[in-house]
Amino acid sequence: LQPSWTYFGAHNGLFRKIPAIHQEQCGQYDPRRRPWFVAASSGPKDVVLVIDISGSMRDYGRMDLAKEAAITIVDTLTVADRVA
Repeated sequence: LQPSWTYFGAHNGLFRKIPAIHQEQCGQYDPRRRPWFVAASSGPKDVVLVIDISGSMRDYGRMDLAKEAAITIVDTLTVADRVA
């Protein structure tokens, strides 16, 4: 008889899977970005993304950071969310 799997994802990114399995690398999985965590921790969202495109965004890779942040936000949206 195989044990059933239990998953725990906390608000700070802590993730536990029971029964545990050995992994060579730790910390690569963040449950806060998974659809099941986002749906359970919040209701439907209305999201407006505004990205600064002024000249200062070219400095220090700021535009790349802004794009990466926007993509991360979009990746966490569910079918119940609205975006503009």
